[in-house]
Amino acid sequence: MWARAHGSSPRCARVFPSRRALALAATLALAGGLVQASGCGLRVAESPTQPIPCFHAMDCPPSDDPCVVSTCFEQQCAMVAAAQNTVVRDQKAGDCRMQVCDGNGHPMEIDDDVDVPADDGNECTAAACNQGAGVHAPVEVGQTCGEGGVCNGKGACGACLPGAERCEGNAVATCSEEGAWEEAACPAGRPICTGKACVGLRHVAAGGAHTCALFEDGSARCFGAAGVRRGAYGARPVPGVVGAVELALGGAHACARRADGTALCWGHNAFGQVGDGTTEGPRPPTPVLGLSGATAIAAGAAHTCAIVDGGKVVCWGRGDRGQLGGKPPGPAAKPPASDVPSPLPASPGGAPSPVAGLFGATKIALGGRHACALGPGGQVACWGEDESGELGLFRPPSSPAKPRPGPRPTPRLVSVKGIEGAIAIALGAAFGCALLEDGSARCWGDNAAGQLGDGTTDPRAESVVVKGVAGATAIALGAEHGCVLKEGGAVTCWGKNDRGQLGDGTTEARLSPASVPGLARVRALSAGGAHTCVMLDDGAARCWGGNGAGEVGDGTTTDRGAPTAVTW
Repeated sequence: MWARAHGSSPRCARVFPSRRALALAATLALAGGLVQASGCGLRVAESPTQPIPCFHAMDCPPSDDPCVVSTCFEQQCAMVAAAQNTVVRDQKAGDCRMQVCDGNGHPMEIDDDVDVPADDGNECTAAACNQGAGVHAPVEVGQTCGEGGVCNGKGACGACLPGAERCEGNAVATCSEEGAWEEAACPAGRPICTGKACVGLRHVAAGGAHTCALFEDGSARCFGAAGVRRGAYGARPVPGVVGAVELALGGAHACARRADGTALCWGHNAFGQVGDGTTEGPRPPTPVLGLSGATAIAAGAAHTCAIVDGGKVVCWGRGDRGQLGGKPPGPAAKPPASDVPSPLPASPGGAPSPVAGLFGATKIALGGRHACALGPGGQVACWGEDESGELGLFRPPSSPAKPRPGPRPTPRLVSVKGIEGAIAIALGAAFGCALLEDGSARCWGDNAAGQLGDGTTDPRAESVVVKGVAGATAIALGAEHGCVLKEGGAVTCWGKNDRGQLGDGTTEARLSPASVPGLARVRALSAGGAHTCVMLDDGAARCWGGNGAGEVGDGTTTDRGAPTAVTW
């Protein structure tokens, strides 16, 4: 029978039958493979007769203890403790531990950083050992995983890098610490998302049946007629418009003046109002041919003008009523006496041409078929159609004894009578208004719907005072209605109201200005064919009036008689 000594444990059988065994123990201890006798590092046969003889270790019975080895010493079998840190044969895989001998005949465990646990199948973790324990540690944030995913640094595959931002529609989405996109809507004053930031409005411009907004980043978005917006399709960016500083909307076209003095125009082009030298259309945003150094731009029903360096004005588009301000047309040439058909008249669509005799212009405004410019001293000069007195040219009344010819269109400049100290001008379809330094307003031209605001429906060839307007800071005219912005941010409107364009909740025409209820803190305003838009102090936009093409911008095609928030 074999017995093993274990220190002072009762199981330790300290049997040393001879001096020879003691000598064996001492020798092995010096060799590092045997503890002192008191540590029970030596085992010998307990036979009362004689020990088991041997010539080599293979003659001795094997040990069943991994930390005790059988050996032959001086031809006698003995059991001794295995050397310290002897690796035990049987190990548990993947537990970050190693079974070794303590040199005293006992097994013990030590950390093993090589014995990592099995992979858990997660692309965002890596098997490792941590202080003798198996772990699946998160890999570095940003490592790719799945289909286009990234590891979030927490052991999971996310859709994005924590802290990243991007635009989702008109909202800035931020990536959470878990790697998921969390959407946050842009505020009303900064309604669109570009790149990864909410961008605010610079101004809103209303046209015939469409509306465009210029944003702080120089981009533009439009909605309304010409298929740009129908229903709830949203306000889409105008392709190619970058670096814009001003927008001008006409009857069915629009233009953007850029910071470098050039301009792009788009939309209907039957009369060359886009300015690319053709009458093809509708046109996408196209550079205006030969235009440079532009400091202001305006659009009418089918013509466009710009102020260029030095206060000169150039115009292009429809010019059959003298609205381009060119030289008066000469007498029509007689057809040649020949069977060969004469060539067709030259088609519109030429490059911008200067308005003859106009210098020092500071502002321009275009109407249906006429145009006006504000010059030094606050005087106003107009040209083009004059059927309803829209040029503001006073004419003595006719008499049977001395009949006078009716008003005729002219490309020549005509000074509007009674206007001095004007600071702003605006034109409608066949009338015009000027805002004066004292905050009052004067209008002239057609007045069938009360659009002159003088309390009558009589046309005026000479300007008249708009009733009740005082402290005005801006003016805007639609086809047959007008509005002014007052100090403090209130708005009053007058004229035609069949589509709710006056914003008072009715469809009754107003012969003199009436306040737009519920509207305050307005910073800027613009009027279109039968709708009106404003921008508030906080940058939010409101529109009202005709909405058959979605020009109010609320995602519907229902007319709105009160200010309505634009849905971007």
